[in-house]
Amino acid sequence: MTTSELHFPWIEVSILIPLVGAAIISRIKDAELAQRWSSVISGIALIFVLGEWVDFATLTTTQADDHWRLVTQLLGRELFTLDEVSAPLTGLAATIFFLTIITTLKTKIRRFSFVGTLISESIAIATFSCKDQWGVIALLAAGTVYPFWELRARHRSTRVYLIHMVAFIGLMVIGATFAMREGMEI
Repeated sequence: MTTSELHFPWIEVSILIPLVGAAIISRIKDAELAQRWSSVISGIALIFVLGEWVDFATLTTTQADDHWRLVTQLLGRELFTLDEVSAPLTGLAATIFFLTIITTLKTKIRRFSFVGTLISESIAIATFSCKDQWGVIALLAAGTVYPFWELRARHRSTRVYLIHMVAFIGLMVIGATFAMREGMEI
């Protein structure tokens, strides 16, 4: 499998933008202002995700890594790559989050967590860009935390959700363990 390098660290930047935006939005108390800023931040993340897709499409390769490989320098291994499947999926995920934020009704924005949505967007983009099976499992597990907190904040029962998510994560771990024992890399 041929691996090439993107011309800019699109993947890492598109993951960081919603995280930094969530930190900024967490300080805003006015719900309408938070929605406007969240729309801008999610829109910028969408532009970067589309930029990575266009950059990938211009390369004649089946897989591409980030330009500066900042995560590789921190973790010692490459974690995020784009391939022919993940490139459009990251764009789709970013589009869905952007549209969700901009179409949130004014009557619902006081109950809507823009911070949680931006964090979830970052996790979704990272999940679709991750090439390590244990990284994917960790990111999918992290993606279950915000909905759990949301259920708790609304004083809803979390028992069924917890049972489902524990089974979900447990079965992913079991599957990855079996794959490793058989020498398969997912």
